[in-house]
Amino acid sequence: MLIYYLPPKSAMHGQYYQYTHIATTMALELGIAAGAVGRKTQRCHAGEGELPPSVHSDQARAVLGCYHFASNVSMQTRRPNMLCHNAVIGGYVKHLSVSTSALDQQLAAWFGLQRIMDETLAAAGHDNTLTDTQMLESQMLPILKWFDTRMLQWKMSIPKDMFTTWMDLEYHYLYLAIHEQAAGEGYRDPDAATRRYYTLPPLEGDTERHRANVPISAARVQIITKWVLSAQQLLDVFLQCDIPTLRKLPNMTYTRMILGVSSLLRIYHMTQLGPLSEVITPQMINVDEYLDRLSHALSEACDNQKFRVPSKWYHVVAVKNREWYEQLQRRLAGYSSENPSYLRGIFPPPTSTAAGVPGAQPPGMLPSLVPGGAPAYMEPWYADDPAGRADAVREMPAVGGAAAPMMYLSSMQPVPGAVEAGGHFAPPAGNAGWRLDEPLPDLSFPY
Repeated sequence: MLIYYLPPKSAMHGQYYQYTHIATTMALELGIAAGAVGRKTQRCHAGEGELPPSVHSDQARAVLGCYHFASNVSMQTRRPNMLCHNAVIGGYVKHLSVSTSALDQQLAAWFGLQRIMDETLAAAGHDNTLTDTQMLESQMLPILKWFDTRMLQWKMSIPKDMFTTWMDLEYHYLYLAIHEQAAGEGYRDPDAATRRYYTLPPLEGDTERHRANVPISAARVQIITKWVLSAQQLLDVFLQCDIPTLRKLPNMTYTRMILGVSSLLRIYHMTQLGPLSEVITPQMINVDEYLDRLSHALSEACDNQKFRVPSKWYHVVAVKNREWYEQLQRRLAGYSSENPSYLRGIFPPPTSTAAGVPGAQPPGMLPSLVPGGAPAYMEPWYADDPAGRADAVREMPAVGGAAAPMMYLSSMQPVPGAVEAGGHFAPPAGNAGWRLDEPLPDLSFPY
């Protein structure tokens, strides 16, 4: 087995690596690379022969748990999974699928989601550490289409009695995780747990102002829309749980819910300034309603802090996330009063001087999809460099020039006469008129 990770950037980052190494070593100790599934080995068990069914099932559950942990770490750090899927792991899944225990069968069915996630991330290049080529957003759309097909096929193959609340939450969580990765926002800073607002972007400097100048494309709008819908669907499933169920949910399930909340907040942060605000509105994200509904549900579930797990996450949602959201609202109101154009999406394109600025990339690039890449708000592209950044305070380009955006061009003049009769457009100044039925090679454009 090849184990390769970059040196950790902090003590907590190194601890993540340490835990993953422990999980991988546990799997090796259980005999994952020792031969046939369910066989005793001299190192793990006394003597040779077949394992008892109960021990075999325990071993299978432990190995699949190790694989799940290693796979999630590889997804967040954009490194290969140190515990690769092989025939031995496939044998463990098959053993659990034919087990008499309903829990084992459910675990085997859930592992199908794990395989879909691994294959999707591999298609996106997460398992290739030898290249730093940035992925275009348009290249992610076919991968997401394939991912949607696989997810629907998996759901149709699962018996209805096996599709429990936990399975439903895991199903929607995988949608959210993949769409977050596709948007280039799946990076997790290892030191995020020590911050005031955890994984939410810091509200410092002019990060919102710089994000407003990011060029958009149809592919990016589609990916972010998918991200919004997947986050809302996950939260809707969570809110459908009754109070007794919320009190019984494990801590890991609550982390799925928190990812949905933070996704909506980060989407709101990135879309309310600049061109994206024209297509992704606050009403579409609906942050206020989800914060209110989640705070109310968690308040009832914790019952004056009698239940520890809901009480912990109530503080995160109702206090931390709400405080960050209100602080962002005040910052956006300040930008609106200082320069209303930031809320209308009117920004000139980057000038030629931006070519040498690190991170000033063409539209459709996902800089944080690069292995080991940081999120957008942490990149040097957001450095306050007025010489290499397109600002709304700069002089507007001349209308009709090569750099003039389409929104500044005058409206097209109407065509006099009937179109069927070959009506003529009003000729441009200094040029002869041209007809609708004129061949394209014969047209002479004055611009």
